[in-house]
Amino acid sequence: MRKKTVLKTPPKKIKVIGPSIKTAILVDYMGSDFGNTTPEMEIAQHVENYTELLKPATLDWYQIHQFHESVLKPGTKLVLFDYGGVMLGNSLSQDNSRALLKWAENNPSALVIVASSFTYHHTVKYEMEELGLTLANVVEGHPLLVEEAFVPDWFRKEVGI
Repeated sequence: MRKKTVLKTPPKKIKVIGPSIKTAILVDYMGSDFGNTTPEMEIAQHVENYTELLKPATLDWYQIHQFHESVLKPGTKLVLFDYGGVMLGNSLSQDNSRALLKWAENNPSALVIVASSFTYHHTVKYEMEELGLTLANVVEGHPLLVEEAFVPDWFRKEVGI
């Protein structure tokens, strides 16, 4: 008869880590809440909120300061866009939105979450209409209303979550 092996210490739990999603984050340099929230604070909030939403995936995030395809790292699958505070008196929000939408059109397997209702309704949606685009990979996803509903199933499958 074979002798039972008794472990003196319990086996270590293996931490399962989900897929990593290369994520570009663009917030305007004004922050939000009339200066009470800095851009760095906004980014930290976005990372926390969307990491929770996209579990078990982790965000391999980096910040960009303007939207242009040349500043995106290869393999970027997610863009968090919140660029509405610098709207009045210049075209920064419109220019960034237009470039973002052209990129989204050319990268249909990537997801763009416009993390500001103000930005979505006053710039992105308007630019989509101007360009005659209907893009399933550009969604409104305000960080205070983080819900699984606005992360499409096709994107969850694309990134393996």
